[in-house]
Amino acid sequence: MSSGAAVFKTVLRTLQFIYRNRRATVIWSVPPQAKIAILDATSAQFITPLCGAEKFEVIHVHGERLYLTLGILWSAFKWSIKTGQPQAGYAIALLERIRPIMAITFIDNARLFYVVSQHHKGSRFLAIQNAARHDTAHLPPALAQEIHIPEFACFGEFEKDLYTRIGASVGRFYPIGSLRDAYYREQFGPRNTNIEYDICIVGEASPGWDKLEYPGIEDAIGNIAKHAEMFGRKFNKRVCLASKRPALAAKERELQWYGKYIGDGVEVIGQVRNEYTTYGLIDRSHVTVAFISTALHEGLGRGKRSLFCNFTGLRKWDFPVDGIWCLTDPSYEAFEERMLKLFEMSDSEFQALSFDAAKYTLNYDRNLPTHRFLQKLIVDAVSEEKR
Repeated sequence: MSSGAAVFKTVLRTLQFIYRNRRATVIWSVPPQAKIAILDATSAQFITPLCGAEKFEVIHVHGERLYLTLGILWSAFKWSIKTGQPQAGYAIALLERIRPIMAITFIDNARLFYVVSQHHKGSRFLAIQNAARHDTAHLPPALAQEIHIPEFACFGEFEKDLYTRIGASVGRFYPIGSLRDAYYREQFGPRNTNIEYDICIVGEASPGWDKLEYPGIEDAIGNIAKHAEMFGRKFNKRVCLASKRPALAAKERELQWYGKYIGDGVEVIGQVRNEYTTYGLIDRSHVTVAFISTALHEGLGRGKRSLFCNFTGLRKWDFPVDGIWCLTDPSYEAFEERMLKLFEMSDSEFQALSFDAAKYTLNYDRNLPTHRFLQKLIVDAVSEEKR
């Protein structure tokens, strides 16, 4: 692409960026300086507790708030031309004025973070993993090599092996477990010790995936719930389905999608925002089943009997480590056989078998939980700069 065409394309993207932000609250001044910047307000509530008493500034890039001055506009335009991304150009223009010691995101797979962390100098950049990275594992080489993460707080050693294998640029790995899982363990874990359900199905409704991925993948996911419901009826087990979304409209769409796979023998439990509903249901169930759910990855890390069912026929969706916690045979007969084995086990027997796999994929340390590690990392970074 010629330089003229590239500039024209960037101008068009800039106009789109302005249009998307047309309802933003405009602040006609520069943002205040702060030692910590949170890049992207999405899920920023998980980062703010890590900042302690330090002042932080949230960079909004999705139309919530816009800082505008002539200097910001000029700087944002220059960086937009250089990066080809107006969103990144605007974020860099704000970072130049906030002058943080550390810029942090909880959206670790965002191209915005890759671009901004590559071009802005003078700050440390930390990405905190928020979900199992099946999407990253499937990236074509050209996109994988666009990944740029100076410091990466990831779930476990698996991510270190994965990102190294695909040629991503990661400066330093911190394999310290899941931040959300650590919050849950501290705040809600102790109250979720009594078993209420025999089987928990983690909701992964996938309307439209037959068109996005390939015909048949929706059935591959839906049949997990279908098998669990059938097993529950046959063996008189109490089954629940942990709905994925808290919004009522989203829950209705989810129920509609699951309607063709499960009958009325499954209790559907809606999400309560900030209550870690799915985590609690996993902990209050004997066995939990899912496709590629991050919550089930975290449940395995807590030692809960788990079954990852990949009925797609594609190995790329397999759990990273094979074992009794994985099933690829899509037949009900194979599902029943595996579930009976899991029910025959105690949690301690399952934990002995899965210990290495759980630690590899979710390296949680009881002596230094994920959120405590990150608090110390951030505070030390700020304190060191002050000295």
